[in-house]
Amino acid sequence: MADVQIKRNQFGKGVFSTRSFQKGEWVLGVVGPLVKQRSIYTIQIAPDLHVMPRSPAKYLNHSCDPNLGVKMNRSGLPEFYALRPIEAGEHLTFDYAMTEYVLEEMETGRERTKCGCGAANCRGWIGSYSELPPEMKRRYAGFIADYLREGIE
Repeated sequence: MADVQIKRNQFGKGVFSTRSFQKGEWVLGVVGPLVKQRSIYTIQIAPDLHVMPRSPAKYLNHSCDPNLGVKMNRSGLPEFYALRPIEAGEHLTFDYAMTEYVLEEMETGRERTKCGCGAANCRGWIGSYSELPPEMKRRYAGFIADYLREGIE
């Protein structure tokens, strides 16, 4: 955890780099109990399984233009890698659509969670893999949860 720190920001808390990372470099792993019920903190790792990440991964925020991508390790848990060079002090983010096939809001009919990432390509709400346009799926190729890749290859 020496390479990242948790700080307060406009989203409540976020994870920030304490050093620079090269494109493709491992940044952060995830540990935590496996759960069936999703929450605002869980990360989906299979159609009916999530991990409840411990800190610092618990505080990774969403962005429609993320600097982190997801790869699954041998244990089936997500690890985060730099999608591009990351400078020391940058807010570390991933697109929640990299792990979530369908969001709870989509299944229950609840109001969608608005996105406040501020990216030029912001979709306006936090979305899921199932609704990403094909060009975004291609851009994220190799950096999505394995179970999503299995459904499209």
